[in-house]
Amino acid sequence: MRTSAATSVGPYTWSSQQIPDLAGRTAVVTGASSSLGLQVTQTLAEHGATVVMAVRNTDKGEAARQRLTGLGIGPNQLQVLRLDLMDLSSVRLLAQQLSDQLPALDLLIANGGISSQPHQLSAQGLESQVATNHVGHFALTGLLLGLLEAGHDPRVVTVASALYRRARLDGWCLSPRGAASAS
Repeated sequence: MRTSAATSVGPYTWSSQQIPDLAGRTAVVTGASSSLGLQVTQTLAEHGATVVMAVRNTDKGEAARQRLTGLGIGPNQLQVLRLDLMDLSSVRLLAQQLSDQLPALDLLIANGGISSQPHQLSAQGLESQVATNHVGHFALTGLLLGLLEAGHDPRVVTVASALYRRARLDGWCLSPRGAASAS
């Protein structure tokens, strides 16, 4: 069951029906267990791609995978692997797993993210939203460049939110340990 929602931006209209056959292509989608990441995973797989679902919670990822196979997507098209973007050691581990099992990568969808979280630091001492939404994806992209260079017409797509427009920047959250820097 293919999904097809038309989207208009200015004078341009786009639909998932315009996606070419992706058979033989491999994609990694971060945050693939729910919301936009799950929809992207479904759409890519419906068009023939093999999709690695990079998720923080593998139980939730497996449940999402089962839902998609229930819609007729081949179980061999979907693989769930753990990725905690807030922890760079998890990012390195996923990149190593992908390098060990894939000859090439055609598409990286940097979608996973968090928002409106209580203040927390990553294992590396970074604020959790910065670590997850930006640094983790930046590191993952860099670690996968070799696989992407070997891919067929490779692409990296970074998804972002417009929630930043409502945010207020407080200096305390920019210091390494959450304390206001002395002026």
